[in-house]
Amino acid sequence: MSLFGRNKKNGEGPAEAIKEILLTLKRLARVEQNIAAFYHRCAELFPEEKGFWEDLAESEHRHSATINRLHEMITEQPGRFRPGREFDHGSIRVFEVFVRGLSEDTDLTSRSRKEILVAALEIEASAVELLYHQIVKSKLPEFTRMAAEIDADTQEHLRLIKARAAEV
Repeated sequence: MSLFGRNKKNGEGPAEAIKEILLTLKRLARVEQNIAAFYHRCAELFPEEKGFWEDLAESEHRHSATINRLHEMITEQPGRFRPGREFDHGSIRVFEVFVRGLSEDTDLTSRSRKEILVAALEIEASAVELLYHQIVKSKLPEFTRMAAEIDADTQEHLRLIKARAAEV
């Protein structure tokens, strides 16, 4: 699932683009919470790996809080930000529905450990494409640092889940 593509409206100015980014960041903060909920469910399903899944969930909660802070920064000082790489809003909505579906799946208990790890890999691989530091640009060091931390964490999640899946 590719989250980026051409979806820019003709004639869209910087203010409208920033509004779109703010809406997208709100959606992505919810996505991070749903990813955390999925990982909490995985911790319940696999108590022998509870620490692994809970660590991932806690990281996703931090991502959501960080995204909310990024949103606040843009809202407080919109002139210090400019749109970055174009992204496909429809794909982000599909990603949100996919993740929410996993976090709310009542049939999750019937899935194998490998299937759960594959789903987690799909989530993190899609999240890697987000590259928060490229969605919106700013020279504010705090903003750059926070966006880069989310991106680095997501890369690390992908690495950890791949390693865990290789054990299965």
